[in-house]
Formats: sequence, structure tokens, C-alpha cells
Amino acid sequence: MVIQDVNLQAEIVTIVNVGDTPQDMTGWTLVSTVGGQRFVFPELVLAPGATVRVTSGPNAFSAPPQVFQWLKVDQSPSVGYVWNNDGDPAVLLDSAGDTVSTFF
Repeated sequence: MVIQDVNLQAEIVTIVNVGDTPQDMTGWTLVSTVGGQRFVFPELVLAPGATVRVTSGPNAFSAPPQVFQWLKVDQSPSVGYVWNNDGDPAVLLDSAGDTVSTFF
């Protein structure tokens, strides 16, 4: 599993299963390190070579299981900006809290 891209302006994070087996991402966490925001994946098994995207900001949308919408917890159901456009590393944590991938 790798974070393939973080488009700060479009507020889209792309994660790819680069392994050769399905990966259960249920309970995994995507972290915006600058703001400390966290997105916890719902039930999701990502097939080998498959991609999942997490969208936020005003153009965010949800189309599971390929696309998930990251809502601001304090303003749900409205969508808020998550990523700092001046630079905001992303970290992907597995369900045990171990770092799987980092994107700078």
C-alpha cells in the first residue's frame, strides 16, 4: 500500500495497493500531518493494483468503494478543507497504528 499522490489544491489523496494480495483497510487511518486531521477508513478490502481516493473540500464526493468523502467532524455534514496548500505531508496508518506509507 502506498500513497501515490496528494493533490493539495483539489483535496484528493490517491492510495494504491501495490501488493499482490487483497488488503483489508478497515480501520486504517489517513492523517494530514499539518492539521492533525484523521480519516478512518470504513469497511474496505482493496484488490491488488486497485486504487482508492479520499476527497475533501467543497468538491468532495463519495462513490464507495473507489472514492470516499472526508467530512469535517466538527461541521458534519458540511465538507471542509483538510490539506494545507503550502505543504502538508500525508501518512497512512494500518489498523494497529503502524506507518504504512508517507507522502511529502
